[in-house]
Amino acid sequence: MRDETRPQYCYQVLDFTMPLPKQLEDLHMTCNINHAREALVLAVHVLMTETGFEIEGWQENGSDGTVEDHTAKENLCWVKGDSLLKLRYTHPTCPAANFSVAFLFVEPNVIIHGLVVVDDCSEGYSLNLRISDFIQKVFLSVSNVPATFGFMTLSNEIQLLILGYLNVRDLLAASRVSVDLFSLASHPVLWRKLFFKNYPSVEISPTENISDWREKYKREHLLRKEQRECALRLLPRMPDPIGVMPMRINHRPFVPPPMPLLIDDEFELDGLLR
Repeated sequence: MRDETRPQYCYQVLDFTMPLPKQLEDLHMTCNINHAREALVLAVHVLMTETGFEIEGWQENGSDGTVEDHTAKENLCWVKGDSLLKLRYTHPTCPAANFSVAFLFVEPNVIIHGLVVVDDCSEGYSLNLRISDFIQKVFLSVSNVPATFGFMTLSNEIQLLILGYLNVRDLLAASRVSVDLFSLASHPVLWRKLFFKNYPSVEISPTENISDWREKYKREHLLRKEQRECALRLLPRMPDPIGVMPMRINHRPFVPPPMPLLIDDEFELDGLLR
């Protein structure tokens, strides 16, 4: 009986809690995966086959100039990290075209280059992936995988205690990092503490039930800002003193007077005695 919880294709995998598609799992079982770069190659290969591409074979170009060709029936592997791995494909809808996907491992990056050749006309496509960033940061965050180390592994009480030492500007900057930090930075305890710290003169009635302290802080901040702007507009202009002319600023550069010159052993002050 078909397992309804197992996704049929790779693009249907939403997070790591879902089982792997059958084709990808079978490849992991038959291929000897020893490095993350090999797992990435298998995932790209499965995505290619899911869209209708048929593999013709694959090739390893070593750094010493050696070339090893492999048939489509051999298990796909990338043993030598310093070699260029190239997969060759065809597609039934484009019989005159040849497709190839090349993988180059430049630690810690994997460079993927796609090439399409049709009637001696080629067009290339490049993709650069940093394995650590893609797997540990972006992909894990989007997949809602729980963190295993760092700030997000601390208890909620300790996280709020640490965030409580931040000012408003730093707290808002932290809230833009991730969804989890945004939720933490919006906690009423933090904004209640900031409210009484920055606006100690505001009296809060004991009967006033405030649930959203962040919105309360925002309204008070906007009110204080409007009051400051209004006060600046209402300030009277200081008149000039009676009988005193306003100082006129001359923007012309200062030009020093000509220096005296000595001519024929006679002391002649050029420019001053004229």
